This record gives sequence, C-alpha cells and structure tokens, in this order.
Amino acid sequence: MSVTVSEYTCVNGERHYVIRNPVAELHMSETEFTQLREQADLLCGRREGTRP
Repeated sequence: MSVTVSEYTCVNGERHYVIRNPVAELHMSETEFTQLREQADLLCGRREGTRP
C-alpha cells in the first residue's frame, strides 16, 4: 500500500502535513508529524541522523 506525505503552510504561517493512502487521509500539525516520525524511528530501531 503506497503512502504519500504532503506539506503545506496555513495562512497563519504554521506548517501542516497530510498523510494519504488509498483508503484514508490524516491531517496533522508540524509538531504532531514530528512526534509521529520520532515514534516510527524508535519502533524501527533508527536513531537521529540515520534516516536516508
């Protein structure tokens, strides 16, 4: 299943992200996205600086 991540900036200047797959779409703030990415890295055994 493919997943895409899009970034956009709101009129108030905040960056937001949209994560999409064929059946769902998830909108989140930059803070939420960063926390999600950090949790995924921990689950995958990655450490900061090792992301391709």
